[in-house]
Amino acid sequence: MNIHAAKTTDLPDILTLLKAAALPVAGIENHVETTLVARDSERLLGCAAVEVYGQAGLLRSGGGRGRAPAAKGGANG
Repeated sequence: MNIHAAKTTDLPDILTLLKAAALPVAGIENHVETTLVARDSERLLGCAAVEVYGQAGLLRSGGGRGRAPAAKGGANG
């Protein structure tokens, strides 16, 4: 498995993964620069992104077969 910073070319795979996991996709294209992707060869296994809003952030994640829930996080808990 290889984990690396996402590129805009990863976006179609990220969207497919999130949709397959029934997770929200709205706005993810605006946060590619704060997204990590995990790949096994060429297949996308999972992703995690932090949407930064000032001193707070929203953690978004997705992974195989919809098992990874999205979670909120931020400076104040």
